[in-house]
Amino acid sequence: VAFSATAKERQRALPIDDDAIGVAFHRYEKSGKGCAPVNNGPRLMLTGFGLFGGLPYNISGAAVDSLAGTQKNGILTKADEGVRFENREIRFRNLLASVCLMVLDVKWDISAAIIANEMTKFQPDRIIMSGEFVRPTVELEIVTKNFASILLGSNFDGTPDRSNWSRSKILPGDEQGAEQRLSWNRAAITERIRPMVLLLNSSLTLPDGIGYFNDFICNEVAYIALAAAKNDRIVLAGGRIVLHPQVRSSPQIGFLHFPSRAPLENAAAWGEVLLAAATEGL
Repeated sequence: VAFSATAKERQRALPIDDDAIGVAFHRYEKSGKGCAPVNNGPRLMLTGFGLFGGLPYNISGAAVDSLAGTQKNGILTKADEGVRFENREIRFRNLLASVCLMVLDVKWDISAAIIANEMTKFQPDRIIMSGEFVRPTVELEIVTKNFASILLGSNFDGTPDRSNWSRSKILPGDEQGAEQRLSWNRAAITERIRPMVLLLNSSLTLPDGIGYFNDFICNEVAYIALAAAKNDRIVLAGGRIVLHPQVRSSPQIGFLHFPSRAPLENAAAWGEVLLAAATEGL
């Protein structure tokens, strides 16, 4: 339920404000907040999103917050300035892991830049990003694409940010439509989480290529995370953000779309699904 750019919306929209995104990113850099290991175990980075499209909650952010043990339901505030971090020691089966939990604004360029920047700082072994799907199923993505539909990002309260627009290309230096494959072991993860998903009255969708309607910010953050894992130079926000990643951990990277309108009371169970996906094979 993204804010699509109809002709009427384009008339009401403002020019892309790259300066605002650049200022917000540098404010985040100076804030001192971010991912930090809390033990010597495997390092997991799990992300979800805040409000968008006028929805009362985003199940991906709520699932991430449930793992943090908070009651924030994935809802960001103005004081969060685009991202909330929680660093936790989490035991799953016999594994004690250092987990960085991130809930991000549904906003072009800055959310992707924050994830890429934290990859250098945290050196994660696994990165599982998540968002809310447009269908009542769980979709496990496998391909990301250097392409974006013309859509608006959102403010922290879910209202449209009329100066936060997509560009047709995510990374200007890559070929239009270039594809990257996510590096997680999707087959093994599918078998691990299928019983959990069925208990939540949902099912799994496994696209062979780019996922259904996966041309929004979910696709952007996944594309940028893969570029960061290769230590590619990353240019975002019209050059206001330039990153030179130094990721040595060779992380497995995946993206999981939760079902549309999944009940909020199931957020903790969906958080366990996310954690199971991240720990498969460890």
